[in-house]
Amino acid sequence: MDSIIQKLVHLSKRYRKTKSEFVKSSNTIKNTFKLSNEQISLVSFGIIETSSTSLQKYVDILNNDKNLNKLNSDLSKIKLDGIITILEYALKCEEIISGYDLNNLLKKPKKNQNEIVILFDGLAGIQHIHKIEGKLMLELPAREYVIKNKRLLRYVDLWSKEMNDSAASYGVSENKSNCFARCKTV
Repeated sequence: MDSIIQKLVHLSKRYRKTKSEFVKSSNTIKNTFKLSNEQISLVSFGIIETSSTSLQKYVDILNNDKNLNKLNSDLSKIKLDGIITILEYALKCEEIISGYDLNNLLKKPKKNQNEIVILFDGLAGIQHIHKIEGKLMLELPAREYVIKNKRLLRYVDLWSKEMNDSAASYGVSENKSNCFARCKTV
């Protein structure tokens, strides 16, 4: 297994463990609420304003919990670390992605986190819509600029899939096979 995949595997394990802790802590707090299952399904960390004002206080409790905020911050950092690992590889390969200066983005990743995540989404094939001078413009995904770099695309696809799998499967044990366990060297 190459060093980039090894690093992504390590980050993936950390992400899954932290995600499991986050879900467990969130559920522990939710279990203290005297709400129906339907109401509980409407209450989650990160919701700013609920559709039901009677549930707002429960969302506020979750959003203000220091442990959940720390775990959420840890999840964001791990995800960003994986993206940075992939973008550093792209920089090393001297990939040019129209509209992005990889060197400057990677100099201050915390400051540029939103743009880095948007770039990664584009590398994963997501198209973004921008409003420019009152017109809606569909941005060509960044993936189109690196289509010939199969190794880079493999890293992007693996990390993107891993983040989506982790988001979709709460409380996953580390023994569960994931996309990296099925991955051979690129």
